Amino acid sequence: MKTYNLVGKDIGIEVKANSKEEAIEKAEEILLQGLGGYVECIDMIYKVVRKCFDPKLGVPPYEEIIETEFSSYEEAWDYAETLAEEEVDGLNEDCEDGISFGISEDEDYQNNKTIKVQCYCEDNDNTEEVTHYKIIC
Repeated sequence: MKTYNLVGKDIGIEVKANSKEEAIEKAEEILLQGLGGYVECIDMIYKVVRKCFDPKLGVPPYEEIIETEFSSYEEAWDYAETLAEEEVDGLNEDCEDGISFGISEDEDYQNNKTIKVQCYCEDNDNTEEVTHYKIIC
């Protein structure tokens, strides 16, 4: 077990954990207590992960780690939002009538956990996830 230094909601904490992910989870439970927001490890590098879903290809979802590195969770989140917005704009440009794309503003999005790009089909009121973005350290 290793000691990780984390900060969130203007307060710091030291957590013992087996991995960075576990340390962040523990710190979120203690510091945020369900209030939302995020916790970041001090002196960590953050990256954006894009997970793509394409049922038409008949392949399982695949992940891509974006090469750009960030020194804070907030910077990485802002970049992920930009990528998602650009994706939505591009998809809406070339889509068929009755189909639209957008970002789901669900609880995960409100708490800066995951940005989900979704496809909505007006014909059958069906919504499918196309891509989601999350931050890793």
